[in-house]
Amino acid sequence: MNCVNMRAFHAHALKKLLMIFFSGFCLQNEEALFEPYLIKNDFTVAGFSYGAIKAVQYALASKTRIDTLQLFSPAFFGDKDAKFKKLQTLSFTKNSDAYTQNFMQNCAYPSTFNLAPFFQKGSIEELNELLHYTWNEAHLQALKERGITIEVYVGECDTIINALHVKDFFRALCERLLPKTSRAYIAMNILESLPALPNTQVSKELLALNKPKGYLVTRSDDLGRKTVYDLLPEWAFSDGWMPIGRLDLDSKGLLLFTTNSKINHALTTPKNCIKVYEIWVRGHVSDEHIEEALNGVQSAQGLLKALEVKKNQHGWGKNQTQSCH
Repeated sequence: MNCVNMRAFHAHALKKLLMIFFSGFCLQNEEALFEPYLIKNDFTVAGFSYGAIKAVQYALASKTRIDTLQLFSPAFFGDKDAKFKKLQTLSFTKNSDAYTQNFMQNCAYPSTFNLAPFFQKGSIEELNELLHYTWNEAHLQALKERGITIEVYVGECDTIINALHVKDFFRALCERLLPKTSRAYIAMNILESLPALPNTQVSKELLALNKPKGYLVTRSDDLGRKTVYDLLPEWAFSDGWMPIGRLDLDSKGLLLFTTNSKINHALTTPKNCIKVYEIWVRGHVSDEHIEEALNGVQSAQGLLKALEVKKNQHGWGKNQTQSCH
């Protein structure tokens, strides 16, 4: 028997991991405002306000892998009547400069944050789309069935949309799509504030599980196999606790859970931390094996290689354990 301890990380990546972000009405490049919450990788799609609508539309049309859909203060005017919507379009048509100036001030309220560097004048077509967009439960259901985690962030002091109405809508939607007997997953992380507003609070609590063999690290399994959520209290599933990383079906050991996507991203992004693996193998680890691990292998994310490999010698009868890091 050989035991190998390996420190591995994504070195010399061939491409930079980037998420797709859709800007809000009259805005551009404002993703910097949501830095504490954004999950920056190739499998995240995000959007603010009007951009949240575009993010959903993109996810519905996309055939590529999407793990997380982040919606920041999604433009939601389903509670407004036709008179209100007509007044908005008439005001924009009459004096678009005055309208957009007022709009930008309301975006930042109650803070005095200067959004001028992110200003990009919107069009009447965009305004009409965001005012008349209908949030379709069937569309969100379709995204859920593709295994996409949906995170919704709402500012408690939002003056553009009715924050309470939005939270009620998405919470009710979550309850309908998440019956207690179902393993289907749609996460709705409703925050009280956005980064530009005061009193922002994000949970930093972690849940630790000593995962045994034979359990999948997933929210659901089409084959009905046991998942780690069968080992946890029911509230861990219903409250949207998500695993930080993965352990294979036949692997065992520490597995952390969080409701904070920022913590999840920080602990799973290769450049942020060095992971140490202890590997038990049959036979002997040769110098050639170690050289291959140090040279690395190509993957879709770039070159994967071990930072350091060390063999640990342990003896049990005829077998020896060797360790590498």
